[in-house]
Amino acid sequence: MVPGRDQRCRPPTPIAAVPFFALGPLLGAVPLGIAARALDELLVLARTKVRFGQAQPLIHDQRFQDGFTSARVRLSAARSYLLEQAAEVWRTAVAGTVGPTAQAGATLALGAAAEAAVAAARFAHEAAGTASIRADSVLAGYLNDATVATRHVAFSPFARQNAGRLLLGLPPEQPGGRPR
Repeated sequence: MVPGRDQRCRPPTPIAAVPFFALGPLLGAVPLGIAARALDELLVLARTKVRFGQAQPLIHDQRFQDGFTSARVRLSAARSYLLEQAAEVWRTAVAGTVGPTAQAGATLALGAAAEAAVAAARFAHEAAGTASIRADSVLAGYLNDATVATRHVAFSPFARQNAGRLLLGLPPEQPGGRPR
């Protein structure tokens, strides 16, 4: 191949076999990262913040400990599932085609990531109490960012419903309720 010549004669790469909605794992990394950062910021705050009527910092509160660790575990599980489905999409792309099962798995993993991320960011915002409602609060920003990141159509209930249809052996629907 001569440099500068038309590159269209190259053999296709596996990425060419990946349909748009199967690229969901790339999108899912965004809210997961935002939520992880929100929990990191909350942990810093929890070491010193003493809630009204409490004697010790928030980090010593058992309800906080339970909520914090639950949010961390849920984020970690969503991330693992997202990576697992991304690997399956890539494996099938390398084999030549990304089938409906791999596409559906990627979409469902994206939904799980979105739900876990928004829940973790919301927990961080709520657990911080009044510290998170100030105009300069990074936790308010993280909650907003995680929420906005999940507004992409790939995170929509419609996308997850279509993924469910594919896993059930039904054809996907077009917007408006008609099967494709």
